Amino acid sequence: MAKNQVVVSITGQTSGLQKALGESESALGKFSKIAGVAAAAVATVATAIGVKAVKSASELEQSMGGLESVFKNNFGVMEEYATKAASSVGLAKS
Repeated sequence: MAKNQVVVSITGQTSGLQKALGESESALGKFSKIAGVAAAAVATVATAIGVKAVKSASELEQSMGGLESVFKNNFGVMEEYATKAASSVGLAKS
């Protein structure tokens, strides 16, 4: 049995495809720049929230230390009042 080989050559206009690929690449580049800016903004906000949380925790710890030094034996009762005020009235525990 003879083995035959068939070669097919296809030619066509590729300028439309090249233009579409170029536009896609440009759009992806713009998207990546926007995504980078958005990621930087999110990181900045997250850092600011973290700093504020640490500062608030530090201030609460300082307040609780002052409360304990003033009320000594009654500190537990005063802390309970502060916790109830924070949850029921919306005041800060500190």
